[in-house]
Amino acid sequence: MSVGFSTIRPMSQETISKASAYSANAQTAQQPVANSPMAGPAGGYAPKKKSHWFAKTVVTLAVLAAAVGLGRKYLPNTFNPNAALKDGASWYEKAAHYATTYIGKAGEFVNTYASKAWNWATNLFKGEKAV
Repeated sequence: MSVGFSTIRPMSQETISKASAYSANAQTAQQPVANSPMAGPAGGYAPKKKSHWFAKTVVTLAVLAAAVGLGRKYLPNTFNPNAALKDGASWYEKAAHYATTYIGKAGEFVNTYASKAWNWATNLFKGEKAV
């Protein structure tokens, strides 16, 4: 075996007492984290940020309803709820058929009640009685 093979050497007192590399000098050296107070805005804790989850959910549902309604209105052949399923259809053709059929039914529902709501709102401004 070789003598003095290890490169690990004891540290000198000069190295141990040297200021850390992140501080400018000994007076401005940072305190340890456990000794410093927690700071936030104006010296206090930061307030919790509001998530607005309910508003985001309502907006998402409105956008999806509008997409379904517009799809039924402007793509009537694609989202036809009365389309017949052909015999011997494969599983993906059946899945596509049922998906477009139910999207078409949802689109009809949205369009029916959206037009009723629109008529009711416009009649409010006209001063007429809603039918």
